[in-house]
Amino acid sequence: QSSDGKPTSARKSPVAVKHGPTAAEQTAGMVEAAATGKSTMPVQLKFDLPQRPVVGQPLVVNIALISQIDADTAKVRLDDSSGLDVAAGGGDHVIGKIDPDFVYRQEIKLVPSADGVFFLNFTVTLRHDEIDDIRTFTVPIIVTANRPAAADGAH
Repeated sequence: QSSDGKPTSARKSPVAVKHGPTAAEQTAGMVEAAATGKSTMPVQLKFDLPQRPVVGQPLVVNIALISQIDADTAKVRLDDSSGLDVAAGGGDHVIGKIDPDFVYRQEIKLVPSADGVFFLNFTVTLRHDEIDDIRTFTVPIIVTANRPAAADGAH
């Protein structure tokens, strides 16, 4: 009871509240890359293509790495893919300290050299607890031939 005779309510310790959108909300509209192999490392790789892939035209692939565990570092390596020429320096990305459920974004710049279905293969390495955990992902890219559009009203 307080000094005025009224009962006092027990004080609760403050609860940490995360402000801002969740990782899922931040990557809404992105597609989850297909994981290959048997690794169960708790990490996701999502991607989106802001424009349709066309032969000979520069293309940006946006990727988002989301880990469910803390890690000392993360490395995202893009393996060679025939039919997709990656811009210089676009192959490896190293990220420092990794926090769970934070979205780490990268842009991959490339130029498709042929039409067809191609695959970007990513290897993600998380360094945590003195070990390297590895998981691989595949992103399909469907490239169309560059066909000129027909002029309106032309006969």
